[in-house]
Amino acid sequence: MRVTYKTAEPERLHARELASTATPIAISFMAESAVLLTNTYLAGRMGVLSLAAIGLGAGILYPLTFAGAGLASTSSALAAPYANSVLLKRRVLISGAIVCLAVTPLFIAVSFGLLYYLAIFDIDKELLRQSSHYMLAATPLVPLVLIFSIYRGILTVEAKSSTIAHASYLSVGINALLAPLLAFFMNLGIAGLAASTAICTFSMVAYVMFLTRNWKLESANVNCSCTSEIISICKRYLVLGVPVAFIGLLESGMFLVLTGFAASFGVGLMAAHALAISISDVVSALAFGIGEASTARLALYRARTGGVDDWPIYRATVGLAFVVGAIAAFSIYVLQRHILLAFVSANYYGYASEAFYTISPTFCLFVIFDSIQSVQYRALKGVEDVRIPLLLTSLSYWMTGVLVGIWLSTQTKLGRHGIWIGLLAGVTTAAVLLHLRSIRCLRSRSS
Repeated sequence: MRVTYKTAEPERLHARELASTATPIAISFMAESAVLLTNTYLAGRMGVLSLAAIGLGAGILYPLTFAGAGLASTSSALAAPYANSVLLKRRVLISGAIVCLAVTPLFIAVSFGLLYYLAIFDIDKELLRQSSHYMLAATPLVPLVLIFSIYRGILTVEAKSSTIAHASYLSVGINALLAPLLAFFMNLGIAGLAASTAICTFSMVAYVMFLTRNWKLESANVNCSCTSEIISICKRYLVLGVPVAFIGLLESGMFLVLTGFAASFGVGLMAAHALAISISDVVSALAFGIGEASTARLALYRARTGGVDDWPIYRATVGLAFVVGAIAAFSIYVLQRHILLAFVSANYYGYASEAFYTISPTFCLFVIFDSIQSVQYRALKGVEDVRIPLLLTSLSYWMTGVLVGIWLSTQTKLGRHGIWIGLLAGVTTAAVLLHLRSIRCLRSRSS
């Protein structure tokens, strides 16, 4: 990331540089989400059951995977002090790979455990069967996403985030060609869509590894042992990355519990729920890009200037996230009928349209506040403040989001609409509490 270190730079300068850095990262996240959106579109062509199945399977596997990616993306905060050392950046990469490969079996086991947990709800057995097939075929996705996230963090610090965007273009192109081939011509159904996702993710990792092949462990005069340095960086990955991963897991858990309730309302609501989540993933990609750029920028400023500009950077970050979320929410609300027609075939339109129109206003508000809170804890990650945000988000997602969603959907006349009101309550509470924490943590440091 190319930054100029001046005292008290105005928010507009930070916003401009954040937008420049965030754009390739956001394109990368959007490309990953576009792969899921493409698969959702193709599943909708197969029928409402396939659409619901991919929503349930992806609703479990993807959030857990990207929670792990939150751990891996700590590489940006760890690599910032070593921005001019190829040797130490290489060690950050190796340490991240060790940690991520060690936790991969845990994420996979939890994913399938949660799927079987959902069997306690009154869910269609065929829906559960197809969801399990999708998750099984998509299992290789987990370690690949984690490794790719490590590279993304380090390359963001190096101001080479465009490399990540190019890898994502390659991934989207491969999936666009391969997904219909496996799903329809080879008659693999949604399992073929999952396999295509894993293959295109592998292509991203292979492309980035090829371009960074010159990151060699050069014979340099380094006093400390390579092994002890890697062990030390692994410990820092766990100290910073585990709370960030748990924040992702807690948000995923909120989605998972309320997805179970959505499935119990019938296939129609589950299909609308799946479509809303897929759209939300694309919008969140923009916020994730801003958040990761903020992490790297704050980490660099912290290493070089002692945090003089923490608060202006944070304000620029939140302002950009709000603008992106508001534009996206307005577009979704205006184009909701066209979105339904694009993703749900005419034969099954009636099943999903009523449910989607019901949740649409709440969903649009959710998009705005989810964008804000997702950049807030990433900004705090840049100054290595992760434990208090973990506590605040756990209270928000579970004590507010889950409880409100369950109560409204089961004890009031709101029914299925109450599920998305609960989700909105969870992310809104998180946004407010994280902002209060940012005032205490960042503003006091800048003043």
